[in-house]
Amino acid sequence: ARLTYKPIGDLTIGVTVAGDLNEYNGFHDNDGDGVPDDIDFAPLDKSISSEYDQAIAKLKAETTLTDDQITEHANIDVRTGLIKDATRGVDQFNIQNETSRSMVVSADISYPVIDGEKVRLDVYSHFTQILGYGSGFAAPGLRLKLGNSFSLYGEYRNATKEFMFGYFNSTYDIERAVFVTDPITNKQVAYTRQDRLADIQTTLNGYYVGADLNLANIIKAGISYQDLIGADKYHQRTLRAEAGLAQDLIPMVSELKAYYFQDNVQDFRDWKTPSTVMGVLLGYNMNGVVMGIDYRFTFKDLDGSGKIDQSNETFKTIAFRTRVSF
Repeated sequence: ARLTYKPIGDLTIGVTVAGDLNEYNGFHDNDGDGVPDDIDFAPLDKSISSEYDQAIAKLKAETTLTDDQITEHANIDVRTGLIKDATRGVDQFNIQNETSRSMVVSADISYPVIDGEKVRLDVYSHFTQILGYGSGFAAPGLRLKLGNSFSLYGEYRNATKEFMFGYFNSTYDIERAVFVTDPITNKQVAYTRQDRLADIQTTLNGYYVGADLNLANIIKAGISYQDLIGADKYHQRTLRAEAGLAQDLIPMVSELKAYYFQDNVQDFRDWKTPSTVMGVLLGYNMNGVVMGIDYRFTFKDLDGSGKIDQSNETFKTIAFRTRVSF
C-alpha cells in the first residue's frame, strides 16, 4: 500500500507499507499434507511424506505383524541402512503449523529541481525500516530524465546490519522460502528471505546507479547496479538488466523482453546463483486482454556446495499471467 501527498507545490512525500503474511507459503505442497514438495518423500501421496512412513505403510500392507513389531522391524532397517532417513512424517517441517511474517515500512520525499518539457531533474531521499530488523537510508538521490528517450539515476545508500535494500523485489518469489542443507546435521532446513537478514552483521555504505533507454520507440532497455561495502570487505552487489521491443511495435504483441537479475551477492564471478532470475517475457494483446508468458530460469544449490554446477540445480518454468485493460 502506498500514499503520497504534496504539502507545498511539487514537493512530494510518500509512505509505503509492504508485507508477507507467511513466507512459508512460498513452498509448493501438491498433495496438501503440509510437508513441502522439496522434502516430501511422496509429494503426490498425502498419506506418506517420509521414507520411514513409506516403509511402515509397506510392512502393514504386506505382513500381519503388530504395530510394535512393524516399528521394531523398521528401526532395524534404519540401523542396517536399508532406510536411509529415519525421520517420521509427523516430525517433518509442516507449513500448516509454521508461520513467518515480514513487514517493511518506508517514507520518501522528492522535488523536481528542473521540470522542463525536455529535461527533468528530481532530487529525492528515502528511509526504510524492516520491522524487527535493520533500516536503510538513501540521500542524496538524483534522477535525470531527457524527454522519453533516456533517464539516469543514482543515490548514495547507507544500511544498518540486518537490512537489505529491495527486500520485496523481482527475485523475492524464488527466495521467499527455500530449503538448505544444514552443514552440521546434513538435514534440509527451511530458510526464508527474512532469515537472510540475520546473516548481515555489518553496516553497509555504497551506491546505486541505473539508466533506462528508449531508442526511437523501437527498443527499450534498462540496467541498474548496486554496490554496498561493509566490514571485512563484505559486499552486497545487485545487477539487473533487461532489453526488449517497445510496446505494440508488433501487432498483438504488447511486450517482448529478455531479463537478467542477480540480487545481493558478494561478487559476480558466478552468473548462476540462488538469487539469479533470467528469462524471456512475451505478452499478447487480444482486444484488451493481455496474456503474458514468462519463460524463466532459476537456480537452487541442492547439494550445498556453494555453486550451481549440477544439471538438476537449474529449473525451467513457464508462467502465464492475464491482465485486462479498460
